[in-house]
Amino acid sequence: MALLKKHRIIPFFSIMLCFPGNTSQELDDTFNMIRKAKLIDKRLKVYFSFYTPYPGTKLFNMATENGFNAPDNLAAWATHTFDDFRAPWWTKKQEKTFERFAHFYIPLSNPHNYKNFYRPPLIRILLFLINKFFYPIVYLRFRTNCFKVPVEADLFLFLLKRWNILFKMKYKLYPF
Repeated sequence: MALLKKHRIIPFFSIMLCFPGNTSQELDDTFNMIRKAKLIDKRLKVYFSFYTPYPGTKLFNMATENGFNAPDNLAAWATHTFDDFRAPWWTKKQEKTFERFAHFYIPLSNPHNYKNFYRPPLIRILLFLINKFFYPIVYLRFRTNCFKVPVEADLFLFLLKRWNILFKMKYKLYPF
Protein backbone atom coordinates (compact mmCIF):
# COMPACT_ATOMS: atom_id res chain seq x y z
CA MET A 1 0.00 0.00 0.00
CA ALA A 2 2.77 2.42 0.91
CA LEU A 3 4.54 1.77 -2.39
CA LEU A 4 1.34 2.41 -4.35
CA LYS A 5 0.78 5.61 -2.40
CA LYS A 6 4.37 6.73 -2.99
CA HIS A 7 3.82 6.44 -6.75
CA ARG A 8 0.33 7.99 -6.52
CA ILE A 9 -1.43 4.84 -7.73
CA ILE A 10 -4.92 4.51 -6.30
CA PRO A 11 -5.31 1.01 -4.79
CA PHE A 12 -8.41 -1.05 -5.49
CA PHE A 13 -9.51 -4.09 -3.51
CA SER A 14 -12.01 -6.51 -5.00
CA ILE A 15 -13.29 -8.67 -2.18
CA MET A 16 -15.69 -11.60 -2.28
CA LEU A 17 -17.64 -12.29 0.89
CA CYS A 18 -20.10 -14.85 2.18
CA PHE A 19 -18.48 -18.16 1.34
CA PRO A 20 -20.18 -21.11 3.04
CA GLY A 21 -18.53 -21.78 6.35
CA ASN A 22 -17.05 -18.29 6.73
CA THR A 23 -17.25 -17.05 10.28
CA SER A 24 -17.98 -13.63 11.73
CA GLN A 25 -14.32 -13.53 12.76
CA GLU A 26 -13.25 -13.91 9.13
CA LEU A 27 -15.55 -11.04 8.17
CA ASP A 28 -14.04 -8.94 10.96
CA ASP A 29 -10.54 -9.87 9.73
CA THR A 30 -11.47 -8.76 6.21
CA PHE A 31 -12.70 -5.39 7.47
CA ASN A 32 -9.61 -5.06 9.67
CA MET A 33 -7.41 -5.56 6.59
CA ILE A 34 -9.36 -2.82 4.79
CA ARG A 35 -9.14 -0.56 7.84
CA LYS A 36 -5.36 -0.94 8.01
CA ALA A 37 -5.01 -0.29 4.28
CA LYS A 38 -7.24 2.82 4.51
CA LEU A 39 -4.97 4.20 7.23
CA ILE A 40 -2.07 3.93 4.79
CA ASP A 41 -3.95 5.38 1.81
CA LYS A 42 -7.38 7.01 2.20
CA ARG A 43 -7.93 6.80 -1.56
CA LEU A 44 -8.32 3.01 -1.43
CA LYS A 45 -11.37 1.86 -3.37
CA VAL A 46 -13.15 -1.33 -2.32
CA TYR A 47 -15.56 -3.40 -4.37
CA PHE A 48 -17.55 -6.13 -2.64
CA SER A 49 -19.19 -9.11 -4.25
CA PHE A 50 -20.93 -12.08 -2.68
CA TYR A 51 -20.33 -15.75 -3.32
CA THR A 52 -23.25 -17.26 -5.22
CA PRO A 53 -23.53 -21.05 -5.51
CA TYR A 54 -23.80 -22.62 -8.97
CA PRO A 55 -23.81 -26.35 -9.81
CA GLY A 56 -20.53 -27.83 -10.90
CA THR A 57 -18.45 -25.64 -8.60
CA LYS A 58 -16.49 -27.05 -5.69
CA LEU A 59 -18.34 -24.97 -3.12
CA PHE A 60 -21.84 -25.87 -4.38
CA ASN A 61 -22.10 -29.00 -2.19
CA MET A 62 -20.82 -27.05 0.80
CA ALA A 63 -23.46 -24.39 0.13
CA THR A 64 -26.29 -26.96 0.04
CA GLU A 65 -24.97 -28.49 3.26
CA ASN A 66 -25.18 -25.02 4.83
CA GLY A 67 -28.84 -24.48 3.92
CA PHE A 68 -28.82 -23.38 0.26
CA ASN A 69 -31.84 -24.66 -1.65
CA ALA A 70 -30.91 -24.88 -5.31
CA PRO A 71 -33.56 -23.79 -7.81
CA ASP A 72 -35.32 -26.85 -9.21
CA ASN A 73 -35.96 -25.69 -12.78
CA LEU A 74 -34.34 -23.63 -15.52
CA ALA A 75 -36.66 -20.63 -15.06
CA ALA A 76 -35.74 -20.41 -11.38
CA TRP A 77 -32.02 -20.58 -12.24
CA ALA A 78 -32.50 -17.68 -14.67
CA THR A 79 -33.47 -15.42 -11.76
CA HIS A 80 -30.74 -16.74 -9.45
CA THR A 81 -28.22 -13.90 -9.63
CA PHE A 82 -25.47 -12.66 -7.35
CA ASP A 83 -27.28 -9.31 -7.07
CA ASP A 84 -30.35 -10.83 -5.44
CA PHE A 85 -28.96 -13.90 -3.70
CA ARG A 86 -28.71 -13.83 0.09
CA ALA A 87 -27.01 -16.82 1.60
CA PRO A 88 -28.84 -18.66 4.40
CA TRP A 89 -25.56 -18.81 6.37
CA TRP A 90 -25.15 -15.00 6.26
CA THR A 91 -26.37 -13.88 9.69
CA LYS A 92 -28.20 -10.64 10.52
CA LYS A 93 -25.16 -9.57 12.56
CA GLN A 94 -22.85 -10.12 9.58
CA GLU A 95 -25.25 -8.24 7.30
CA LYS A 96 -25.38 -5.29 9.72
CA THR A 97 -21.59 -5.27 10.06
CA PHE A 98 -21.27 -5.27 6.28
CA GLU A 99 -23.79 -2.46 5.88
CA ARG A 100 -21.97 -0.28 8.42
CA PHE A 101 -18.56 -0.85 6.85
CA ALA A 102 -19.50 -0.80 3.17
CA HIS A 103 -21.99 2.07 3.30
CA PHE A 104 -20.67 4.24 6.11
CA TYR A 105 -17.16 3.66 7.45
CA ILE A 106 -15.27 2.90 4.25
CA PRO A 107 -16.80 5.69 2.12
CA LEU A 108 -16.41 8.28 4.89
CA SER A 109 -12.82 7.29 5.70
CA ASN A 110 -11.71 9.50 2.82
CA PRO A 111 -12.38 13.22 3.49
CA HIS A 112 -12.61 13.83 -0.26
CA ASN A 113 -14.99 11.00 -1.13
CA TYR A 114 -17.79 13.43 -2.01
CA LYS A 115 -15.74 14.39 -5.12
CA ASN A 116 -15.48 10.86 -6.52
CA PHE A 117 -18.58 10.73 -8.73
CA TYR A 118 -20.82 13.10 -10.58
CA ARG A 119 -23.76 13.99 -8.42
CA PRO A 120 -26.39 16.72 -8.62
CA PRO A 121 -25.18 19.94 -6.89
CA LEU A 122 -27.53 19.66 -3.88
CA ILE A 123 -26.47 16.05 -3.22
CA ARG A 124 -22.80 16.99 -3.61
CA ILE A 125 -23.18 19.77 -1.01
CA LEU A 126 -24.94 17.37 1.38
CA LEU A 127 -22.21 14.76 0.87
CA PHE A 128 -19.55 17.39 1.51
CA LEU A 129 -21.19 18.31 4.84
CA ILE A 130 -21.73 14.66 5.80
CA ASN A 131 -18.13 13.80 4.88
CA LYS A 132 -16.67 16.74 6.82
CA PHE A 133 -18.80 16.01 9.87
CA PHE A 134 -18.23 12.24 10.05
CA TYR A 135 -14.65 11.94 8.80
CA PRO A 136 -13.01 12.76 12.19
CA ILE A 137 -15.20 10.16 13.92
CA VAL A 138 -14.51 7.52 11.27
CA TYR A 139 -10.79 8.29 11.32
CA LEU A 140 -10.72 7.92 15.11
CA ARG A 141 -12.52 4.58 14.88
CA PHE A 142 -10.08 3.38 12.22
CA ARG A 143 -7.04 4.51 14.26
CA THR A 144 -8.27 2.88 17.48
CA ASN A 145 -9.94 -0.13 15.82
CA CYS A 146 -12.91 0.44 18.11
CA PHE A 147 -16.27 -0.25 16.49
CA LYS A 148 -18.26 -1.06 19.60
CA VAL A 149 -21.51 0.91 19.88
CA PRO A 150 -21.40 2.37 16.34
CA VAL A 151 -24.13 4.90 17.06
CA GLU A 152 -22.97 7.35 14.36
CA ALA A 153 -23.15 4.68 11.64
CA ASP A 154 -26.54 3.42 12.79
CA LEU A 155 -27.92 6.95 13.05
CA PHE A 156 -26.65 7.92 9.61
CA LEU A 157 -27.95 4.73 7.96
CA PHE A 158 -31.32 5.17 9.69
CA LEU A 159 -31.60 8.78 8.47
CA LEU A 160 -30.51 7.79 4.98
CA LYS A 161 -33.24 5.14 4.83
CA ARG A 162 -35.81 7.74 5.91
CA TRP A 163 -34.47 10.19 3.28
CA ASN A 164 -34.81 7.53 0.59
CA ILE A 165 -38.36 6.72 1.65
CA LEU A 166 -39.36 10.38 1.88
CA PHE A 167 -37.91 11.36 -1.50
CA LYS A 168 -38.41 7.96 -3.21
CA MET A 169 -34.70 7.58 -3.87
CA LYS A 170 -32.11 4.82 -3.50
CA TYR A 171 -29.04 6.70 -2.30
CA LYS A 172 -26.19 4.83 -0.64
CA LEU A 173 -22.61 5.67 0.05
CA TYR A 174 -20.34 3.30 -1.82
CA PRO A 175 -16.82 2.24 -0.85
CA PHE A 176 -15.34 3.05 -4.25
